[in-house]
Amino acid sequence: MEELKTRVRVIVLEDKAVRESLGQAVQEVLDFPRLSKFAMGQYWKDADMRQRDEFQDVYSQYIKKVYVTQLKEFAHHGMKILSVRELGEGKYAVRVRLTHPERRDDFIVLEFHIVEASTLKISDIRINNSLSISVNQRTMVNEVIQKYGIDGAISHFRQ
Repeated sequence: MEELKTRVRVIVLEDKAVRESLGQAVQEVLDFPRLSKFAMGQYWKDADMRQRDEFQDVYSQYIKKVYVTQLKEFAHHGMKILSVRELGEGKYAVRVRLTHPERRDDFIVLEFHIVEASTLKISDIRINNSLSISVNQRTMVNEVIQKYGIDGAISHFRQ
């Protein structure tokens, strides 16, 4: 987590192709296949292989943009690792506090859920001990699929 934080800060400070560089950093640490499958929820089993592949591709691009925007916004915040817990089966929870650089009492607590595969990948982020980004995304994706169908959702996230 510290390496990622340092990398993000350097990218933003250098201001050279920030979005592209942050996108590459996000690409390396997020577990896109797991995030896509989880976000699609019950519809994953209904989707054929083409739909799964296309959804994973467009949703991964969408979620990467979301995370890049957030990383850029919080790049100057201080970060302190509060705890690391093993959840079992190669899964870990890393809790960090991000503190505003000028207002020390303005902070946010994030809990990164990390899966150990060939490398460590982030599978979820919880905000202030409650909001799971993955669950929030799943709710949103399910609403889009209910409204437009699987192919319509793919088109929606492609935009």
